[in-house]
Amino acid sequence: MILNFFRPKNCLSFFLVFVGLLWSGVISLRALDRYVVEPGHGGTNEGPYTDWSIAATQIQWAVNAATNAGDTIWVSNGVYVLTNQIVVTSNIVLRSTNGPDVTIVNGNFTLNAPNATTNNRCLFLSNSSAFVSGFTFSNGACTNLGGGGVLIYKGVLSNSTICNNTEFHPTNSGGLYYGGGGIMAYGNSTVATCRIIGNVVTNPAVVSIAGSGGGVYCRADGNFLGNCIVSNNVIYGGGANTYGAGCFFDSAGIIQYSLICNNSNPAGYAGGAFFDNVNRFMIGCTVAANWAASYAGCYLQRGVITNSVISNNFGKGIYLVPNAVYSYTMVKNTTIVGNRHEGIYMVSTVGTNTVSGCIIEDNISNGVTMYDASNTNQTLLNCVVRNNRSGGVRCQVGTVRNCLIAGNTNAGPWGGLFIQAGGTRASISSCTITSNQSAGAGAGLRFENSAASVISVSSCIIYSNGVAGTNDLYDANAPVNYNRLQYSCIGTNPGFTGAVIIVTDPLFKNFAGGNYRLSGNSPCVNTGSNEPWMTNAYDLDKNQRIRYGVVDMGAYERINEGVIYTIH
Repeated sequence: MILNFFRPKNCLSFFLVFVGLLWSGVISLRALDRYVVEPGHGGTNEGPYTDWSIAATQIQWAVNAATNAGDTIWVSNGVYVLTNQIVVTSNIVLRSTNGPDVTIVNGNFTLNAPNATTNNRCLFLSNSSAFVSGFTFSNGACTNLGGGGVLIYKGVLSNSTICNNTEFHPTNSGGLYYGGGGIMAYGNSTVATCRIIGNVVTNPAVVSIAGSGGGVYCRADGNFLGNCIVSNNVIYGGGANTYGAGCFFDSAGIIQYSLICNNSNPAGYAGGAFFDNVNRFMIGCTVAANWAASYAGCYLQRGVITNSVISNNFGKGIYLVPNAVYSYTMVKNTTIVGNRHEGIYMVSTVGTNTVSGCIIEDNISNGVTMYDASNTNQTLLNCVVRNNRSGGVRCQVGTVRNCLIAGNTNAGPWGGLFIQAGGTRASISSCTITSNQSAGAGAGLRFENSAASVISVSSCIIYSNGVAGTNDLYDANAPVNYNRLQYSCIGTNPGFTGAVIIVTDPLFKNFAGGNYRLSGNSPCVNTGSNEPWMTNAYDLDKNQRIRYGVVDMGAYERINEGVIYTIH
């Protein structure tokens, strides 16, 4: 029976079935390994390049020969000087044998050469299953579509260095926002474990639509940037129309576990990262020592920053400014420290700003600014604002809840919390404001609003602010706001008359040591005012906000000794 199958008629049938299966994709050709060596080190210019002895001497030759899905091209050590960009549009793997330090793709850009602004970028990648790993892409340049070093429409770029590339932004870009001195990603692209260093976007001196994203420009949805270093990238020219010397996210995407540092945008906005559209997330990143003409660290028009560190930027740490009615920005569980201006600046006539669970400390200016007379959708929730050098929280409008505002100093008239004139509503509740200093009256809490109906301060502790702890409260339009403080504990009272004001020591657990939780015999226990928002809410320690029927004053609920409780 078996032998009969191989009769000529049956062989023909088998052949036809095999061809049909091959044509339909049920059977595919086996993926092959192909090889590339540096010119001058052997090799050939004829395929199939399936052994080191017959390796290609140009990367593109091996890419063109890789006709099977999943072919792997191995590139040996060397410097590969390009005459045209490497183009990968098929489902292949392109990787070096020994990593980016010894495998260098040189785009052959020469400054001031006759064709200097049209030299090659290094790599064009456009296949969702393509994988490129282990190269240095350097000295590339382009004017069209962006991406002086690498342009990705689809695919994965891994374990590579993208350095010293340039995107020359055209005087007339046709209304398109080109950019990405290092990388331009147009969507469904992954850049992982890469170093994006020393790239440049250069613009005409004056241009209405300027090039942005000195290091990386992510233009369409579905981009992921992870475990990367984005450093020392620059945007030149273009004036105030430039954004994000490190990273520019123009659409939905994620940047995760990355370092964005030492990038500069001398004329525009955001030295570190700029987020311009919905569903953008920065997770677990450090944004440090960036510089810009405005808002040095991060600039969010929409998006979320979480579990990150924003530190020592030469200007504001984070600038939040939603750009549409239904847009939002959010900063969660993030440390904002040591920036040369405000830690966080919130402003918006539309949309929503929310900052929660953050530590905002040691910034050269004040910790937080909540500014805009008309939009009340700004919230500072469960945050620690301490040791900032021009005050703690400056609030024109918005909501501040469950916050510790401590140890801030200011050479001006306020120290801890400043309720600025002109706002439509400010609600302050369950906060501890202590140990702040100022040169004027109101080191703890200073009111400057002239319309008392827009202010509410409740269930707070305002204690030991100013010299000798005697400058807790001040109303610049007294007695307009005298009845706006209620159910609160204060160290001194210059005339406030709201309900249930306790003038006494709140008996913190360890005031000298900076532990502002309440001791067991504190007069602030179970003496606050229950408010609707407190249902299912948590205090600064993530304990249930109302535990024994009546809320405690201040940012922390007292937990009775011997009680078993759960921290959420």
